Amino acid sequence: MHSMRTAISLVVASLLAACGGGEASSETRNVPFTTVAQSGNSGVTAGEGVVARNQAEFNTVWARFSSNLLPPPQAPAIDFGSQQVVGYFLGSRPNGCYSMSITRVTQSDDRLVVSYKEQVPAAGAICTMQVVNPAHLVAVPLSPLHVEFRAE
Repeated sequence: MHSMRTAISLVVASLLAACGGGEASSETRNVPFTTVAQSGNSGVTAGEGVVARNQAEFNTVWARFSSNLLPPPQAPAIDFGSQQVVGYFLGSRPNGCYSMSITRVTQSDDRLVVSYKEQVPAAGAICTMQVVNPAHLVAVPLSPLHVEFRAE
């Protein structure tokens, strides 16, 4: 009788393990992206991530991105039927040796994650003494998912 219970317990445990124990899958996949614009000196002085899923939202993002340029350049054409723009404004940095770039976009079940990396000057680097506002905007496939921004 004891060995029968042990056998049944092993079968049940095996079945639960094969089913994944009821946990949800959270597979992550890379999302292709293309650069829309990148600048070492955008018009945005505070660090923040942005998402534009339509032309009106992109017009606002673009106006902020290029607000320090006269005349401001025309916004690049984006097909908002199939794409959206995500970007990160690094905020003000003390000299021209700072920069940043979006390095990866990934998707899980419930979100897009935009990873960015700040490049900082090496010790002893000779840099311009100009405050800069690095930024990078990229186009990704249109998605209703929440967008999260992460520094690498």
